[in-house]
Amino acid sequence: MTEQKSRRVLYSSKLKNFPERVEGLSPQDELNLYLVANGLKPASELILMSHFYETPKEKLNKKDLDDFKKLLESLGVRYNVMGNTFGLSWPLDPFLSVFIGRNEKDLRGLLEAKTDEEIGIALGYPKKAVRAYGKKVEGIVRNGKYEVVSAYEAEKSGKLPSWVAYISHVPEEADYLKGSIAKSSQSLGRRYEKFVKSNNPGLAKRVEEQHRNRMRPEEWRLDKGEYKVRYKEYPDDWF
Repeated sequence: MTEQKSRRVLYSSKLKNFPERVEGLSPQDELNLYLVANGLKPASELILMSHFYETPKEKLNKKDLDDFKKLLESLGVRYNVMGNTFGLSWPLDPFLSVFIGRNEKDLRGLLEAKTDEEIGIALGYPKKAVRAYGKKVEGIVRNGKYEVVSAYEAEKSGKLPSWVAYISHVPEEADYLKGSIAKSSQSLGRRYEKFVKSNNPGLAKRVEEQHRNRMRPEEWRLDKGEYKVRYKEYPDDWF
């Protein structure tokens, strides 16, 4: 049996336990959990949020966290709830961070990461993207605003690749409009997209819908090599 086929068997066996919809997670975090549970991504930070339940609530209660832990255990995912919940008054705030890893080593790698670069590598982001983040490349700072502007410009021309919805990092090169895109990010995004669409089309639909409904910049400008953006939802603020 080839390595590729053996991996497929591994993924298929884990897929049986994954629910149709994970209560308390955004579609992006559902995606991250799905990728970690099936071995495609080493680790992630998930945000359990009260308003992502089928019946939205103001705060989380202890049963919400207990149910979520049971789900992670059923998927074979290692986890660590951020902060010490012992002695806290329930219900909790509307959100709670939960770190996950596909095994104990990957979980520890994320929990013990100190620098942005270490965190990015622990999350499974491409090394070149991680090392470029926050730095100027060809005169423009690589950060979230760079990717937001690049994606919007390509989207207006109908040239935004569908796999972009499946990654949560900033490629070191993301000129989607001209097709000048980092190969490592493109390869990873396509791999994630293909796997999720083939095995969990419902999740794929939610992930892509969330991406379509994201905030888009109404205006932007370059300031000393870094994009400043303004959104319609926040007309008086530049980010």
